[in-house]
Amino acid sequence: MIKDLINLIFPDLCVLCAGDLAKTEQKVCLQCDYLLPKTWFWDFHDNPLYTSLNGRVRLCHASAFLFFRKKNRVQQLLHLLKYQGDQELGVELGRRFAHHLRSTAVLQDANLLVPVPLHPSKQLLRGFNQSESIVRGISEVLDVNYDTELLRRSIANPSQTRRSRYERWENVDGIFMLSTLRPLTDTHIVLVDDVFTTGATIEACIHALKKVNIRKLSVVTLAYSE
Repeated sequence: MIKDLINLIFPDLCVLCAGDLAKTEQKVCLQCDYLLPKTWFWDFHDNPLYTSLNGRVRLCHASAFLFFRKKNRVQQLLHLLKYQGDQELGVELGRRFAHHLRSTAVLQDANLLVPVPLHPSKQLLRGFNQSESIVRGISEVLDVNYDTELLRRSIANPSQTRRSRYERWENVDGIFMLSTLRPLTDTHIVLVDDVFTTGATIEACIHALKKVNIRKLSVVTLAYSE
């Protein structure tokens, strides 16, 4: 009764179209969700994200949820998540992505989700890590544990925005470290990030994770930049 009254005074609105959300909808209405540019990468192994990384690192699976283009709806969602602090949006998008990932056979034995970390100083300034929000949503649906401490960013490198491909690689070289060197030979880790652009950050994370001899490694990102 009280909740219904609150919703009447302060209705839940879609973050994209500002229309009223139905009781079963969270953050993004059904119509806007339908219009989101989904990649369907999870349905085929040799997708663009996987092939972008495959020649450089060995992966079990790689996929992204949405196509990122300048001024499209996905850029709007990421801006709300990263710069306006809508963490619940990240969780909800993680949930939606995970419902598709459930059908991916190669991820059936995944047993640990690891978000790409921010440097502590940047996370303190922002107040949260957007990749952790996405991980929480994926974890909830797939029923897979996550670890936000295993991988750490040891250097507060400058933003990757507006850097060339080579500068992006140079900018992240050796910036990640592990909180443990205990072998994880029974673990299938799924590394989670918000946007895949050149793969420089993802590859730097993978090189750090390889030091603990993990059994399998997969990568999923909320968006793929075309």
